[in-house]
Amino acid sequence: MPTPTSPRTARARRTATVTALLSVALTAGLALGATAAPANPLVPETSTPEMHPVEPGVGEIITRLERAEPAAPMTAPVAPTPPPAAPTPGPAPTSAPAPVAPTPAAATQPLTNKSFTGSAFPSCAAAGGSTTLLAEVHSKKTRNLRWVLTDDGAVTKTGKLKVKGQKSASKVTKFSVADLAAGTYHLDFRKAGSSKVSVRLPVLVLGCVEAAATCRSISFSNPAGNPAVELDYGPVGEDDEGGGGFFSLEPGASRTVRTDTATVVWSAYGMTPQTQSSAGEALSLPVPQDCPAPPPVPGDNSLTSYGLAACLRPGTAGAQFELGFERLKDIAVRFEVRNAADAVVLHGDAGDQVEAVGVLPTPGVYRYRTYLNGSDTAYEDVQFTVVDCLRVERTCTSVTFTNPNPGRVEVDFSTKTGKHAQHQVIASGAATEVNWTYTNLRWFAYPAGAVDEPDDLGPRIVTIAGDADQPRPTNC
Repeated sequence: MPTPTSPRTARARRTATVTALLSVALTAGLALGATAAPANPLVPETSTPEMHPVEPGVGEIITRLERAEPAAPMTAPVAPTPPPAAPTPGPAPTSAPAPVAPTPAAATQPLTNKSFTGSAFPSCAAAGGSTTLLAEVHSKKTRNLRWVLTDDGAVTKTGKLKVKGQKSASKVTKFSVADLAAGTYHLDFRKAGSSKVSVRLPVLVLGCVEAAATCRSISFSNPAGNPAVELDYGPVGEDDEGGGGFFSLEPGASRTVRTDTATVVWSAYGMTPQTQSSAGEALSLPVPQDCPAPPPVPGDNSLTSYGLAACLRPGTAGAQFELGFERLKDIAVRFEVRNAADAVVLHGDAGDQVEAVGVLPTPGVYRYRTYLNGSDTAYEDVQFTVVDCLRVERTCTSVTFTNPNPGRVEVDFSTKTGKHAQHQVIASGAATEVNWTYTNLRWFAYPAGAVDEPDDLGPRIVTIAGDADQPRPTNC
């Protein structure tokens, strides 16, 4: 019986997808058209669209936002180059990665006392049914234990266990507890002959999420008795197309998502502050594809837009705005950006392209909308903000960050190697001076609270407040 492992998290999946879409070399694409924005040099294309050069490393910037790590520099615009390396070992992806086959979720991290370690791995219980809890214990010394399963303090099941002493933590004694209905339990480990609890594991047994495949779609339903669950789905094979995603599903809620792949793998799990438990999975779910595509419905994964709104640097015509599109088959995309006065300042038709770039003339609040297959109803509709770039001054002994914006800004900085990392939150109009005597300074700034979002099937527009790789002054 293999030891279960935790599934991929929402942050890891979202980071990989965004990085793949926005870090690729710009071999093809389109320019955003400009409307009613005299300071914007872009105009609607009248011939075959051609991509404007884009600053590299957009995916790296979003990755650091997700991980709250200091940033690498954003260099000046250059001609398209081969894709940069992915943030983890292996070749940089050029499309959304296929998910790995899901495995049961660990209920908790192993709990340890001085004598032994215990772990529990509950699967889900189908409607009106029960399931089996898998558990394991590791001990360096051979010992006799008693395990006790309690429900609201009442003992429901108990058993004896002889644990063989093992020096290696990977060698464990395993056992199972059958016939558990959905609910909250505790699994206690006690030394034989003692009523004292040595290790107590919280155990959350969830009801199984139901998944029903129809024409090029899957409907997921979370039982009302469950907490909110997080659900990950996608193609089985790495070479299969059709996309996937990660989203949260509230108690009693259902959601239908589209897919262009004939076989889907999915997994769901629920979490409390103490537990993480499986809410169901399928290693191979057939989805009919030989049928007309259903019309796009907001949130069904027909399209996901990713955007990066750079900050406005002093003396420039505007702030660069970059878009990446991930869409399913038979999806035509029209998009626009409106300013706070509801005037269209950027627009375009995606055609067969996957990226676009334009310029937003002033700081402030904007709204990004997409329209699919000729519809006048917005499929994606998200508000974002363009900010002024953080001002930075270096001396031989310190660095001063000044925030010219009306809201707070966060800045992460370190040396090029990532050492001596610091984090600062700077109030509106304020300046922060920090002692910094190291040779190089790498920094990355973003509006406060702009780090995470709960659903990677929705549009994601990331705003940055600047970044740079600044050497120490030469006269030090």
